[in-house]
Amino acid sequence: MGHVLPYAANCSLLFREVDLLQRPAAARAAGFDAIEFWWPWPEPVPSDAEIDSFVAAVRDAGVQLIGLNFSRRPLRT
Repeated sequence: MGHVLPYAANCSLLFREVDLLQRPAAARAAGFDAIEFWWPWPEPVPSDAEIDSFVAAVRDAGVQLIGLNFSRRPLRT
């Protein structure tokens, strides 16, 4: 019986030679259909523009984001 679980490229570890927003496309070019990221932003709450750019990069690459770790940094109040 074949393996039924998808493999996901961890784009926080792989393809570090390219910009963060280019990593989903690099994963697709390497044959991955699914990706995951550690928290990709330096702050716990990214701007709307940062989120939109990230979502567009994933969508445009044609991959599925199946894992996203949350920031462990506390929110500044």
